[in-house]
Amino acid sequence: LAGKSGKILTFIAGKKSVEELKEITPKVDGKNLTLTLDSRLQYILFEALSELGQVQSARSSSGIVVDVQTGDVVAMSSWPSFNANNLNDRTAFNERNRVVADVFEPGSVMKPFTVAAALKSGKFNVNTPINTSPGSISIGDRQIRDAGNYGVITMSKLIQKSSNVASVKIALALPNNGIAEMQRSFGFGKKTHLNLHAESSGVLKNPTDTGVRATMAYGYGQQVTLAQLAQAYVALGNNGVLNPLRIIKDEERPKPVPVISPEHAKAIVMMMKAVTEEGGTAPSAAINGYHVAGKTGTSRRIVKGKYSQNEYRNIFAGLAPASNPRFAVVILVEDPKKDKYAGKTVAPVFAKVMKETLRLYNVPFDKPLDVNKN
Repeated sequence: LAGKSGKILTFIAGKKSVEELKEITPKVDGKNLTLTLDSRLQYILFEALSELGQVQSARSSSGIVVDVQTGDVVAMSSWPSFNANNLNDRTAFNERNRVVADVFEPGSVMKPFTVAAALKSGKFNVNTPINTSPGSISIGDRQIRDAGNYGVITMSKLIQKSSNVASVKIALALPNNGIAEMQRSFGFGKKTHLNLHAESSGVLKNPTDTGVRATMAYGYGQQVTLAQLAQAYVALGNNGVLNPLRIIKDEERPKPVPVISPEHAKAIVMMMKAVTEEGGTAPSAAINGYHVAGKTGTSRRIVKGKYSQNEYRNIFAGLAPASNPRFAVVILVEDPKKDKYAGKTVAPVFAKVMKETLRLYNVPFDKPLDVNKN
């Protein structure tokens, strides 16, 4: 980075400098700045996001890749973008770093943190039965539904099938602020340590009524950034310890903070494996040779102050290898036109980006390789 020139008051006789009298403005030396970004992954991620956005005729797409062990951001990108060599192409829309600047209601990718709140409360364990029949629940004049009637399920099934009803029942069994406090402890509601231009802190308030308390459990009623989501999933993969994100190498940052116990974190990661397996919401996120843990989120976009009936937001957040997570990848697409569910849109993109990340960093397989698959 360039330095800055200083100013010195000098006594001059004729054209000759005789004496430096005093320093008026000190000079600032230039310095090197090394980012944590990996240019190879940066290219792979942007190409994948560009293809996703164009195939889905979407408004935008964005993604981030984070090293679970360090919290270092190794790739971060948004589409549409612009060529920095031609600033005439730059607009307010395509120059946004959507990963930190855009806020949104995340939907079901928040359910792992609802499970975390349930386990930490002591009122639930991994095998506690939750009756979701008949596949819906009434909160005031609102009907909250699942995709089907799953009957009596445990936490693992809640994650695998993405049950709204089970999530709501957990929220109602906890103190009023139980869900909000758990989300807050994972870093939602405040800026990350990235300290990037135009970064948003999102919105996370304590619920004022039962309806908001219920909907927060499945990802409505709060606003988050993609960077916050990535940081929270990194904490799940890091044995429940929140490692603040970093994009400047060797930069000092706050110390890691334990959020939930290692046992609960590992249990939740194992639950999320079922999402990418047969019967889950995103088998398209599976990667040959690796156990993959993740969660889909399909939420309605707000258009003119109301939830749209035909515009959606899709998110997939995941970790691999699930047996000992090394990387977290989060992919988002706004208003996809071809498909509406995350399992069809962002989950395959997650798999493509995560597969290349694991390959480039020579991460060992954690399950037998199926030679009949790519």
